[in-house]
Amino acid sequence: MKIIINKKLAAVAWLTMLSAVFLIFWHSGMSPDELAQAIKLKIGLLGPWGPLAYVVGYSLRSLVFFPASLLTALGGVLFGPLLGIILTIVGENISANLSFTIGRYFGAEALIKLGSASGIISRMTCGVQRNGFIAVMTMRLTYLPFDLVGYGCGMCNARRGDFILGTLLGTIPGLATFILLGSAVADYRYIMVAAAAVVSSLVLARYVKNKQKRRDLYPA
Repeated sequence: MKIIINKKLAAVAWLTMLSAVFLIFWHSGMSPDELAQAIKLKIGLLGPWGPLAYVVGYSLRSLVFFPASLLTALGGVLFGPLLGIILTIVGENISANLSFTIGRYFGAEALIKLGSASGIISRMTCGVQRNGFIAVMTMRLTYLPFDLVGYGCGMCNARRGDFILGTLLGTIPGLATFILLGSAVADYRYIMVAAAAVVSSLVLARYVKNKQKRRDLYPA
């Protein structure tokens, strides 16, 4: 009973925070582009503390569903391709694991109950649990909404190790794409490299998915 009460209080606190952030953004009258410019300016003013602020902000981003792609592109603008990729890998994986943990905490038990009454949910949950690493990596490689994957895998009770490794490997092409697009502000040639990253990510996703299908059809 105490755990249920604590979850309800935590959910209320989280929803209150989300509502406050939404109202602040709404009343500010800023467009997404203006917001990005404001964040860029504030991080730039922090000097040597800017990279740390970027990682911390990225890590907590999933709590308020701030667009990962926008912040990733800003990383390229602020820090260039190399440092931008390194910092984003750190922040992105912390953010992903935070959303995974929250999804499991709030939704795992509810999804189990729903799964007993819904064949579709049951199959989806079993698929993520059985082929967690491949499922997570494929979803990351195909640019599915970042936070949706994290919260969803937590709710489906995917193995944490599978989620961590699948996210770490599967997000590299995607984050490289947006970092390079951000870096293209200083050097337009990065656009071509970003396009190559998109193609390679989708091709790799197709390869991984087909390989898993063959394993399922012809188990060793």
